[in-house]
Amino acid sequence: MVETGPYDHRLALVIAQTLARLSEVSEITVYTTDFCAYCARVKGLLKQQGLQYTEINLSRDPDGRGELVQRTGMMTFPQVLVGQELVGGYTETAAAAENGRLQELLAA
Repeated sequence: MVETGPYDHRLALVIAQTLARLSEVSEITVYTTDFCAYCARVKGLLKQQGLQYTEINLSRDPDGRGELVQRTGMMTFPQVLVGQELVGGYTETAAAAENGRLQELLAA
């Protein structure tokens, strides 16, 4: 067994608290529709990252389409927002998760 110093424990605690906070925050809004492969992929990606999100399914929420256009200026889906910041569709969200931008937006 490897002994660790007090700083290692503090760092581990900070990381655990940050991850817990990020996974509990539902600042993420995902605009989706039924039978959309990219919508399913982006939701799977967010779940894989341990992130909670609010889904607005445009197939079931006709007012959501107007909200999507108002918030993003776009009519395509999926669209992922963190707070008021548009991340984009699946490809952009996957890139943001990979390069750390998604975590930066959540930490802001």
